[in-house]
Amino acid sequence: MNFPENERLAFRIVEFLISQHFVVDYEGDFYNVVEWLDMCSGLEKVQILPSKYDEGLLYCGNAWDYSVSKSELSSRLSTELVHFLFAWGALESLIKSIVPKKQIASHGKVNALCGFLKERNLVNLLPDGYLCEYEHLITLLRECVGYERILSDLKMETQIKFSYKSYVDVSGIGAYVVSQIRNNFVHGQMRFPEPEEYSGEQSFNVELIHTATRITLMTILLLLIGEIKDNDFILEDTPDDGMDYSALVYLRNLCSYHSDIISGQMNMTDTI
Repeated sequence: MNFPENERLAFRIVEFLISQHFVVDYEGDFYNVVEWLDMCSGLEKVQILPSKYDEGLLYCGNAWDYSVSKSELSSRLSTELVHFLFAWGALESLIKSIVPKKQIASHGKVNALCGFLKERNLVNLLPDGYLCEYEHLITLLRECVGYERILSDLKMETQIKFSYKSYVDVSGIGAYVVSQIRNNFVHGQMRFPEPEEYSGEQSFNVELIHTATRITLMTILLLLIGEIKDNDFILEDTPDDGMDYSALVYLRNLCSYHSDIISGQMNMTDTI
């Protein structure tokens, strides 16, 4: 299955929120969601030069070659980290907009989010590709150094679980696992990889953060699906082809649309 890049998915969520009038002014949490996602979709590259002030590298070819490789890896990792932080900021803003404040105050944002998603009974309304991405995330966790404690706490060292505790079902498990990954690097516990040509080991850290970002964006879709599932509506500003487009179906398939969306023909690789 082909998926658009995370930046494209973030952009499409913004288009949906604006075109369907979720954002009505420049204040409030829904506007913050759009701002975070705009930054996520617009970010091109973060450039890291670990040894930019070390003039001694100019006199040692081997050290220079290592510095170049390390710079390329650090730049790719940093780019994915910033994409993730922007996407996570959007998710937290959306949690504030949709999840009852009392639940957030009692349980914290992530736990309240997971409980809210479970209450909405979204097991059969998951975004297209969500389970594949979640399984891939767990596989990557096992390949990356420094995430052993997370796997141990979740009891997923050798198996993949689709629920956790009493308040986390399959719709919230992705966000819950991603929140643990986030805590790992926010609190300075993330292990940084070395270039493969020097360490002799393939690094999956960049792909792990990229997948965590996708799960975060898919969780945003899940929150929106939970918000409209009992009051589905026909999308506005759709092609004048005599067909009606359900917002619920559209959000579930948003990861597999190839063309620009809402204003233009909507093609899907998979339909419901």
